[in-house]
Amino acid sequence: MKKVALALLFIILIAGTIFFLYIPLNIYNSEVFSSNLVIDEDNNLLIVKENKDIKILQLSDVQINNIVEMGYSLDIVKTTIKKANPDLIVLTGDNLNKDATIWYLERFRDFMDSFEIPWALVYGNHDYDANISIETQNQMYESSKYGLFQTGYIEGYNGNYYYNIKRGDEVVYTLIFMDSHQDGFINRHAVWYESTINKITEKNGKVIPSMMFFHIPIENLKDAYDAYLIDPSIGSGNKYEDLNVQSTNSNIYSKIKKLGSTKLIAYGHDHINSLMINYDDILFCYGLKTGRTSYYNRFLMGGVLYTIKTDNSLSYEKIYV
Repeated sequence: MKKVALALLFIILIAGTIFFLYIPLNIYNSEVFSSNLVIDEDNNLLIVKENKDIKILQLSDVQINNIVEMGYSLDIVKTTIKKANPDLIVLTGDNLNKDATIWYLERFRDFMDSFEIPWALVYGNHDYDANISIETQNQMYESSKYGLFQTGYIEGYNGNYYYNIKRGDEVVYTLIFMDSHQDGFINRHAVWYESTINKITEKNGKVIPSMMFFHIPIENLKDAYDAYLIDPSIGSGNKYEDLNVQSTNSNIYSKIKKLGSTKLIAYGHDHINSLMINYDDILFCYGLKTGRTSYYNRFLMGGVLYTIKTDNSLSYEKIYV
């Protein structure tokens, strides 16, 4: 009887292991998509192949951790990508959780490359807590085949870079990626942002509309939310937790308003807020949480799809999974 019991226990353990590892091991059966964007990394360009809408999918707070949670989280990522069918994917921080090691980072990078869609990312506060140095993360992401990430170092902050979207002979949009680190931007970010926008404006002979992607919302979101409470017609979505904004005051918002380029600001960090607010002619956008780690609302998971239409107008749609 003892041998039978041990045999049954062994079978149960094997079956349980297979069950719990099925999704983590199955995530690499990814579908290949056809993006309408071609990467010209040397010139920081995304070149539009056909004159049609450009779809940009924002994912946020995937927070890769242990193998089981990674499997379930990346399954949500894959499902969201399949529903959105984007030309570009942007991850707005907390890509890794504190227990992640280089093994998880390699799996994550290869998983994102497997769709053969250009993808970009910024760092969140938990990326700096991971069991991998930020320098190693920089190297790993820069080695990606379809990734756009650039180290873009600014006084301890990593991953500050931009790409222009070129349709025909004309640059129609700029994508700005910035690192809010643990607490928020510093004044050097405002200088870099102003210099970057001015350089693009001078080169193209006009102000090019832009989107900004980072992790922790800037403090001006609170002003936008106050305006939304007075006039709900300027926004939509849910607020189920405090607005956890940057604690630093970098003066970047005054540059944003002065230069008149940025039309959309997208971020993550707060897992159960999904507010979209049009304030100062700028769309303040929470991404949806895309990973099943830490805390989450299962009805507010997925991504946000931003569409640049052929007339260069901008729209968005929440993709729920």
